[in-house]
Amino acid sequence: MRKNIALQGEALQIIERRFQAGVVGEIDVHQAKAILATTESLVPTLRENHRKVQNAICILLGVPPRDLRAELDGPAPIPSSPSEIIVGIPAELLRRRPDVRRAERQAAAQSARIGMAASEFYPHIAITGTITLDAEQFSDIFSGRSLAGRFGPGLQWNILNYGRIKNSVRAEDARFQQAVIAYQNTVLMANREVEDAIIAFLQEQVRVKSLGQAAHETEQALKIGLLQYSQGLIDYQRVLDSQRALVLQQDALAESRGKVATNLIATYKAIGGGWRMRYAPDVPVAFGQEPPTDGTYRMRFTTENPESAE
Repeated sequence: MRKNIALQGEALQIIERRFQAGVVGEIDVHQAKAILATTESLVPTLRENHRKVQNAICILLGVPPRDLRAELDGPAPIPSSPSEIIVGIPAELLRRRPDVRRAERQAAAQSARIGMAASEFYPHIAITGTITLDAEQFSDIFSGRSLAGRFGPGLQWNILNYGRIKNSVRAEDARFQQAVIAYQNTVLMANREVEDAIIAFLQEQVRVKSLGQAAHETEQALKIGLLQYSQGLIDYQRVLDSQRALVLQQDALAESRGKVATNLIATYKAIGGGWRMRYAPDVPVAFGQEPPTDGTYRMRFTTENPESAE
């Protein structure tokens, strides 16, 4: 934005000199001032959003909101993302997601409840007994002669409640089927989130390249237009159109670069990033790093050919 303001200020100076020389009309001066003021009006909004982001960072750090320019070392470009990421085997990565693991364990627990309900069809055998102290004199209560007991087997069988037990098993089985469907839906949604995040990351990188080329060409057209305008070869309207187009192109480019970074974060989040995997004994591999070439299957997504993945 500062660069655009500088270019538009330079154009305004050229127009004012040409107006004072009587070469152009006053309308060109007003148009140049208008577009410069419009561009400058975007700066307060950018500063406001910048400070709000700093305040959000302060909340995450658990400190009162304040200016973080000292800690952030001033303005910096948007972090560049790698052109390709290693995501491993999708099925294994999805199992690391908390929601998938939770749904899986819930289905397993419900499966166990079916067995618990079905166990009521069979008799329960137990050995029960009692131990008592019996003495005529209080002084003999702790002697060996006062100790008595009996024990024997016990049998319990709810065969008369067969219908109730059968319906209980059916109910638990229905809950199990519901848990299985919930698990399947969770896995499908997790797969969708991963695929959406990956394709968004790859295609946004392609978009950044196109927007970067467009912004570069528009900037060159503006420089040539200013030179030709200063020589009286073209009118100011063409320069004005180039200035407006440059601001729009550079804004779109900055937004797209930010989306690349956020889409990469979304990819890490979708596949449960943040863990460390071991492909071999004592060889930890952090997420996003190249694993050892020991035959381990993996999937690589690259922007060289967005339509294929090896």
